[in-house]
Formats: sequence, structure tokens, C-alpha cells
Amino acid sequence: MEAKRFVLRKVAGENILVPVGNTALTFNGLVTLNESGAFLWKHMEKNRTREELVQEVLQEYEVSEEQARLDIGQFLTYLAKAGVLE
Repeated sequence: MEAKRFVLRKVAGENILVPVGNTALTFNGLVTLNESGAFLWKHMEKNRTREELVQEVLQEYEVSEEQARLDIGQFLTYLAKAGVLE
């Protein structure tokens, strides 16, 4: 999946994905992320693979590999449904 053009900003204590460039012209709405979502987004901006994301989560959080994979899958589905991923 390829991400459209968004930047992560902290606004009033909330993690918000803000559309930029041409995406700002076509994307309506806001996407908010919790802390773990913001953590994943920051690593996705570094073009990490899904496997690399799993390893990053395992290093940062005390979760099983199975749970990390499940959570990442749900996060990517959330972004796709929100229109952030193509």
C-alpha cells in the first residue's frame, strides 16, 4: 500500500494526519491517531516494510509478535478505510 501525502502534527494534544500537496485538494476530513498509531506512522514515513514495523513494535512495546502483527494489520486497514492509503 502506498501512502498519500500526509504529515503528522500534534494539535491540541491530538495526533492528526494533515493532507498536503494535491492530497489537500481532494481529501476531506481529519484522521486522528493514538500514540501507537503515531509511532507506526513515523516509522512508515521511513518506508519501513510490514516486517520492519513488527520489529519496531516488538522493541517499543511489550506485546507478542502475534499481537503486533494483528495490531499493525488493523492499523493499516484503518488507514485504508480512512482514505490515507491507496
